[in-house]
Amino acid sequence: MQAAKASPYSHSVISAGVDWITCTARGKDARKRLEMAADGLIQEEAGRGVEISPARLRDYVGWRVPGIISARRADDSICVLSASHALAHWKTVAREATNVSRLDLQVTVWTHGEQPALSRWYYQRVRRQAATRGRPRSYSLIQTYPHGDTLYVGKRQSDCFGRLYDYATAHAKAPPRTIWRNEVEFKRHDAAHHANSLLDERVHPSRVEQIVHNWFETRGVRPTWSCDESSHLERVGTREIERDVLSWFDSSLSKTVAKAIKRYGVVAVLDSLHLSPYVIVNPQRR
Repeated sequence: MQAAKASPYSHSVISAGVDWITCTARGKDARKRLEMAADGLIQEEAGRGVEISPARLRDYVGWRVPGIISARRADDSICVLSASHALAHWKTVAREATNVSRLDLQVTVWTHGEQPALSRWYYQRVRRQAATRGRPRSYSLIQTYPHGDTLYVGKRQSDCFGRLYDYATAHAKAPPRTIWRNEVEFKRHDAAHHANSLLDERVHPSRVEQIVHNWFETRGVRPTWSCDESSHLERVGTREIERDVLSWFDSSLSKTVAKAIKRYGVVAVLDSLHLSPYVIVNPQRR
């Protein structure tokens, strides 16, 4: 499939990494190491005052805190990490596991204050693309209020499944549609493959950016960040993002607006930006 045309926006990556890992260990020694690693993470949370509760995952039984599950059954042990715990500690448990059955990779971007409806933008374009040989791609757009829009790429039961969603709205982190997240859920062989490849090297978040970027692009949804540029703004908080909007207006948007005014005139530009009700334009003297 030919990749969808890029969005007219250029966005900056503010976070990239593992967002979920499910791993297991078989054999006495491997199980012991994985259990010690997973239980150690739970005890760290307990030391911070987080309550530990019983966990049951299928036929596994163990303990959990938000974002961490450590459990076991007769033949093997399991650990599940999600969100910030996965981002920070996935290598700790993956190194001790004998199998990784699920690995989610995410890239989160900031729009510099713009509010594009990216999921709808891509959905409309991939729907218009001609079918290619082989099994057709699956796309679906879910629009829910007040959680924002989500574009799903592929089928959840497959070995890889992606989504692009309005992270700012879903998590109430910033103004709607100003933060977007691209996520890919890898399972079975694909999960183990990517976990091993990321463990084998000192991984900068840009490696995850590249994997996620390539996955979406080959499915007709070209991401809004460039892997060729060093755009990763690690650990940028919401307050910093909001403060930097005015800086971006001054350094970038103002130049675009100035060029448009020169070409089309002040009134036309203000109308297109829906700013006319807020501005009184003085006629130029002749």
